[in-house]
This record gives sequence, structure tokens and C-alpha cells, in this order.
Amino acid sequence: MGETISHPAWVEHAGGERVPIIGACSIGRAPSNAVVLNDERVSRRHAIIQAQEQGESWLADLGSSNGTYLNGRRLSEPARLADGDRIEVGPFALVFRQPGPVREPGMDPLTEDQTIPALKRATCWLLVADIVGSTRLNQALAAEQVSTLTSDWLTACKQIIAETGGSIDKFLGDGFFAFWPDAPEQAQAVADALGRLREVQAREQPPFRVILHFAEVCISGLATLGKEHLWGADVTFAFRAERLASGLKERRLMSDPARERLGSALPTAEVGWHVLPGYEGKFRFWRF
Repeated sequence: MGETISHPAWVEHAGGERVPIIGACSIGRAPSNAVVLNDERVSRRHAIIQAQEQGESWLADLGSSNGTYLNGRRLSEPARLADGDRIEVGPFALVFRQPGPVREPGMDPLTEDQTIPALKRATCWLLVADIVGSTRLNQALAAEQVSTLTSDWLTACKQIIAETGGSIDKFLGDGFFAFWPDAPEQAQAVADALGRLREVQAREQPPFRVILHFAEVCISGLATLGKEHLWGADVTFAFRAERLASGLKERRLMSDPARERLGSALPTAEVGWHVLPGYEGKFRFWRF
């Protein structure tokens, strides 16, 4: 068998130094970053490249003072990267490299020289968050204002999720998908996270929706890539619930299993029973 390809994507400095993208690759002035750029025009935690399923990598600004530029344009929301993309951070220019083909959904994910992904099932809290009216926001504000607003929002949400034991699984352009593995006392931690996200919602900068589901999902990932990915019918269920929330004009919605698991940790009010496309029967939802 051939040698395992551990780093199919990387960022390249002007001098040719390569930094592999393993899970989340942070960029900034602080020494703890994967890519350290020592200049006062670079924020301590400036930007992040997040590896996702299908070989995708997404770039997001983390609320930096001077912004992150992709191919000459300031980021206003997370953007998917392609081989050869130029990333500008302060006075530095980085090049994203991923010369191999990006696997499309439905293709066989393995070749003879790849590591077999670890597969497991786990019960998790699933959260979908997305900006309400992102198109109108882009039309109403200048690009730099949208970039700052979106970056500040992502940074605040990411911090809340991380501090309560969760992780962001993927960026969605105008939102994100996050999860918490279930564990003792995790319900209270998730309730705390929802309370803090509600405080962020109250600022309306930007307005956004939050959807919570609780279910057993499949977790897969190549250990050599340091990245796990959630998938399965209940992941899709969470995204369909987000569409339902949009149609109902609800900013906060949770599934019945999530509400039952939370117990009395968070006040809720019933929204009723609803149909979700692709699923049989009706499902009860709650606002919180």
C-alpha cells in the first residue's frame, strides 16, 4: 500500500513555507496560532480555515480590526476556498493549496492508499444558526460593515459554543452547524449556551435564528486529518427544522427530543406539530 496522504490541503507563505490544514487552522499574531503572522496590523486571532467534509475548506474572519481579504475582496462571510486562492492578512499574502480533486457527494471516499475513516455512533446536541435576511444585509451595508458584523457574530457564537463544550462542525456561508456530544451535566451546559446566544440575538447585530435538536448521529473522520464529521438523517432533520423556523418566523426553535432532554433547564412554549419534507408524520416543536 502507498503512503497515507495526511495533509491534502495547506497554506503557503510567500517564502514557500507550508502549513497543513488539519481540522481548524487559525491565523493571527498570537504564538498559539497555526499560522503566526507577527505584525501589529494582524489581530491576535485574525482568521481561521476550517476543514470540512468532501475535502472542502472554508475561510472565516474572526472579527479582526483590519479584515481578511480573499483574492482582493474583503470577506463579509465565510467563503469556500479553491486551489490557488490568495489570502491577505495585514501585509502578508498566503496561498491556499489543494491540488488534488475535491471529492463530490456520492463518490467513493477511499482509495487504496488512504486511511479507512473511523465510524461511530454517538448521541449529540445539534445546533443550526443562520443570519436572517443576509441578502438584505449585504444590500443595506457596505462590504466592510457586513464583514465586521458577520465576523464579530461568528466570533461571539464560536466562543460561547467552545466554552460550553461544543464544536463548530461546518460553516454555512451565512451561518454554521455546531454540536455537543452528550455527557453528564451537558444538558445544563447547552441550556447555558442557548441563554448566552439569546443575549447575542437581542442585539440584532445581525439578526439570526437558532435551532436545536437532540439525536443519535454517525460520526466519521480520518484520524490523520484530525477532523470528525457528523452525518445521518437527524443532521438533515436539524436543517429541515431550520427551514421550518424560517417559515414560521421563529427565531428560536427546538425539537421535542431536545426539549425532553433539557427538562426544566430552560423555559419553553409549544409551537405545535409540523410536517418536515422527507420525513413521515408530524413532529412537535418548541420555542425557547
